[in-house]
Amino acid sequence: MLSDDGLLEKRRGIGMFVAPGARRRLLDERYVQPLVAEASRLGIDPDELVALIRQASPTPGGVPLRRPRSR
Repeated sequence: MLSDDGLLEKRRGIGMFVAPGARRRLLDERYVQPLVAEASRLGIDPDELVALIRQASPTPGGVPLRRPRSR
């Protein structure tokens, strides 16, 4: 459950909220760790992996960590 995993916080009387750091943790657990593990199995070192990601990125200089929030 998301609250048991520390991704959601229960605030008595007002509801559930996304815990601080939840987005980063989910990205790491679901995408980054498996990507790094697969690259390692393929013999790709971390520096080469970063270079490959930068080459594939549509954004100059690499993929931004966050999208700007629209207001």
